Order: sequence, then structure tokens, then C-alpha cells
Amino acid sequence: YRLLPAMRLGINTKIMIGDEIGRQMLEHFSLVSHRYQHSLIEGTIHLLGPTRMAYERICGLVEFTAQEVGKNIGVTVY
Repeated sequence: YRLLPAMRLGINTKIMIGDEIGRQMLEHFSLVSHRYQHSLIEGTIHLLGPTRMAYERICGLVEFTAQEVGKNIGVTVY
């Protein structure tokens, strides 16, 4: 991502900051997204936060969460 040159983003990680989100009411926020997939089920984990946040940490958290959801979706937990 152009504003975060030192970060390594996962192949499915996307960051939108401010106006890039496309909604005026979210212009002071950032959206970090990561896709997950398991068999025939797929989706995306999103995290909405302020434009000034620890992106490296947040991206890692969103990526980890998406990976875990992808591994465990459809697993019955009691």
C-alpha cells in the first residue's frame, strides 16, 4: 500500500483509508479487510477503525482472524 511501504500485506489484505472507502461519513476512518475461504464457503473479515492506528498490528490481527475462521468454519463447537 502506498502509505505503508514498510508493511508486508497478505495477498488477500486490503486497506482503504478515508475517501477511498467511498462513503462521506467514513472519511475519517480506515477499513482493513482480509478474505477467507474453506471448501465452498468464503467471506471477508473487516475491521473499521480510525485513520491513525497501528496498521501493522491491525493487519496481522485481521489476517490471523480470517485464517482461523477459514480453518474452523463449519466445525461444530460445543
